[in-house]
Amino acid sequence: MKKNRFIELIALSLIASTCCWANSDKPLENLEEIEPVKAALQLAPDLSQVSKAFGHVIGKNLTLVGIEFDVTQVLQGIQESVEGKAAPLSEDACIAAITKIQETKFQATAAVNLEKANLFMEKNSQQSGIVEIEKNKVQYKIEKKGDGLVVKQDSTPLVRYTGKFIDGKIFTTSTEEERVSLQETMAGFAKGIEGMCEGEKRTLYIHPDRAFGESGYLAEPNAALIFDIEVIKADAPEESDLSSATEALLDSESMLDTPIVH
Repeated sequence: MKKNRFIELIALSLIASTCCWANSDKPLENLEEIEPVKAALQLAPDLSQVSKAFGHVIGKNLTLVGIEFDVTQVLQGIQESVEGKAAPLSEDACIAAITKIQETKFQATAAVNLEKANLFMEKNSQQSGIVEIEKNKVQYKIEKKGDGLVVKQDSTPLVRYTGKFIDGKIFTTSTEEERVSLQETMAGFAKGIEGMCEGEKRTLYIHPDRAFGESGYLAEPNAALIFDIEVIKADAPEESDLSSATEALLDSESMLDTPIVH
C-alpha cells in the first residue's frame, strides 16, 4: 500500500506541475528543471529495473498457468500489442484455448498417474511385510508394534504423520501431534489407521481411488500416496473444531467440485 501511495503521489505531483506549466508563459524546453518535476524524477525508481522486474512478474505468472508457453512468441505478442497491432486471437478465444490445453494436459496427467498407481500398488503388494486391507487399493506395513488402546472406526486418534508421493516427495507433514477424525478424512487413510495400537507405527500405501482421486486436491490427479503414521493416542476427541490435520486429509469426494489444474 505504501508503494502504491508513493507512485500515486509522484503522478499527482507531475500532473500538478504540468497544469502549473500549462497556465504559465514558460517555454516547453527544460521541463525537467521545473522543481516539482525535478523532485519527482529524482524520487522515481529506475525505469529499466522496474521494466525488468515487471518481466519477471509476467514470467512467474506464466508458470502458474501450467502451460509451457513459447516465450519468444509471448514477447513478440507484447511488442505487437504496444505497437497497436492486432492479436492473432481475441481475448475470449485465447482464454478458451488456454482452458482447453489445461484440460487436455490434466486428463493426460491423470491417465499416466493412474497407470503408475496401479503398477505401484500391484508390485508393492508382493513386498515382504505388506498387508492388504483392500486389494491393490489400501496396504500397510508395520514399522513398530504398539501395545496400547486400539483405534476404532469412530475414533479421533492423536497422531504424527508424513505424507509422500511414490517418488518420495513429501507433500504434507504434521508439525506436532494432531487429531484426525476417521469419519471425515480420506477413505484410505481411515482404513489404514483403523486397528492400530497406541505407540504403533505404520507405513500406509493408498491408491488414488481411496485418496484424492482425479481431483488432485494436494497432488497431481490420480496420485498414489504413502503415509508414515504413528498413533500417540487411540481416541482424543475435542469439543472444539478438529485440527488442520483433518482438513488436510479430506475425503476426495468433497473436493471434486474444485479441482486444481496442474
